Amino acid sequence: MCTGILIASLVFTAIKVALHADIVYGPAKENFETRVATSGILRTMSEQKKFAWLRIAFGVVWGIDAYFKWQPDFFENFTSYLSGSLEGQPLLTKSWINLWIHMVGVDPHFFALLVAIAETAIALALIFGVASRITTWGGIAMSLVIWSTAEGFGGPYTAGSTDIGAAVMYVFVFLALWFGHAWEDMRLKR
Repeated sequence: MCTGILIASLVFTAIKVALHADIVYGPAKENFETRVATSGILRTMSEQKKFAWLRIAFGVVWGIDAYFKWQPDFFENFTSYLSGSLEGQPLLTKSWINLWIHMVGVDPHFFALLVAIAETAIALALIFGVASRITTWGGIAMSLVIWSTAEGFGGPYTAGSTDIGAAVMYVFVFLALWFGHAWEDMRLKR
């Protein structure tokens, strides 16, 4: 409970800094009726803000996920998260997951640390609106790796299957942020 309150206060502080500090990029006072041309598409400033808020909210989701990655249980059971998705999978999917299990088996703590650092970096970049290109494509790559390994492509697909896994949806959120120019508003200065 106390940890959750700490995370929430850190996230809200980060958002407050990104929105209200002198280091915010862009005009201090905006006219929401003003239209801006961006990549040949006319959008209102309020539309830019909506995408920026989506970016920040998505960063909070990644931040919560990153928090769980920093827990000792994640480091101690990293390989089992991958092997747990093997049951009932088709041969090709099992081969793919086994490849990752063998790679991770070399040093599971290193790979767990790498995942925790990557998810934390993605969360911070989304919240503060920095490093848009690397955050987008790195986030897409990370989401696809998670979806294809720990989530086993959302399978096994048998009678009673209800979804294709959550991580693949992250790819579409990253693409929406990219095409919506979510880094143009409410971000740190360069």
